[in-house]
Amino acid sequence: MNFFTHFKIMLATWSLINKESPSFIGGAFFLATSRLFQLAAFFLPLKILILVSSDVKPSYIQILPFDFGLNEAVVIFSCLVPIVYIMYIVCGVISRRSLDYSQSIFIENSAIPFKDKKANKLKKMHGHIGKAASEFILISLSMLLVLMVSISTALILLLMMIITIAAMFKIAIFMKDTDRTHYFKLHRKQCIEYATSANFILVFVVILTQVMYLGMGVIVAIYVLLISRMLFQALQRYCIELMYIDVDLLGSNMR
Repeated sequence: MNFFTHFKIMLATWSLINKESPSFIGGAFFLATSRLFQLAAFFLPLKILILVSSDVKPSYIQILPFDFGLNEAVVIFSCLVPIVYIMYIVCGVISRRSLDYSQSIFIENSAIPFKDKKANKLKKMHGHIGKAASEFILISLSMLLVLMVSISTALILLLMMIITIAAMFKIAIFMKDTDRTHYFKLHRKQCIEYATSANFILVFVVILTQVMYLGMGVIVAIYVLLISRMLFQALQRYCIELMYIDVDLLGSNMR
């Protein structure tokens, strides 16, 4: 089975669960948003340190309808740090409540008693599907954020993701837990982790080239690097969730 067949089945599954309980997609979205706020909470202190060390007011401040100096910019960004971190926690709490409510509706509609062993299996299945939906949303949002600052980088990231996930479908996702890859004898999780992590090195080379020869600013480069890191971590988690969804939900019909 290739990625496109899988994606059609996953869309149908997400749609079916969300039809029973709209809180499913809401929970997945807030989980993805929580991770975005977490990244912003890491990025802002770096931004503040760069502002202080450069002693130069950012050029993009000039497009704002009001004017303020470097010190005011540092104060504003510093105030945003705790706000963004609080939003990270709030979105995480909302996502957990939403997905838990969706899970309860999902089990209730299945007409399986809560004490039945099948109910526990359905709970795990719902959890994996919810996490996969969240990672897919996070990947989509990450691509959009990169696209806003660099179209060429976004296209390169898209190509790298397509190649990586196609390779994982062929090599790792449908391996058995006891299987190992042919040459390096890797476990399927190791294979996914190493493949997705290797992309980060390639992204760094692409960004470094753009900084040195194509005039990309340092702030934009750090921003794209952090977003890319988050994107490939999301891709890694998405691929790992697929292994469990295949076992618990779709079984041998997906192979």
